[in-house]
Amino acid sequence: MPGNLPSDDDMTPKNLSVQMLLFKRTIHFYFSKMRPWIILLVLVIMVTFAQGWLFKGKYRYCNCKAYDASSRELIKDFGVVSSCKGWPKCACKRAEMIKCADTCDHVVAQWVCNHKTECEARSDRIKKYYDAGGCSSGYGHESRKCGDCSTLG
Repeated sequence: MPGNLPSDDDMTPKNLSVQMLLFKRTIHFYFSKMRPWIILLVLVIMVTFAQGWLFKGKYRYCNCKAYDASSRELIKDFGVVSSCKGWPKCACKRAEMIKCADTCDHVVAQWVCNHKTECEARSDRIKKYYDAGGCSSGYGHESRKCGDCSTLG
């Protein structure tokens, strides 16, 4: 008989059941010794993700500014108007980044409406500028007259 192949005598039902029992006990013994290590590994992974020091997600920010429509002089910096966090980085397809231009437009429209004197002291028409964390950026297509509240819904 070549190698370790079982002979016909070893293939009886009694011998097979004994071999299966030995195999099951060996596997059970192996996993019973490994169980504490597996549990510890799972706990370490859970704590690592919960604390975020190893797999910390990156933020993207939607920044918004108001400029003079003709001279492009900065009138008001609104800073971050929305943000998102993701791992490894917030994707450009996230709603916060897709809607950055609309969010900025709304913030500028509110400011133009509610701060007419501050707005008129610096300019007569305002244009938004947004930067969606490197995903997209640009000036608005339309300019707003200081004190115009018609676009607010």
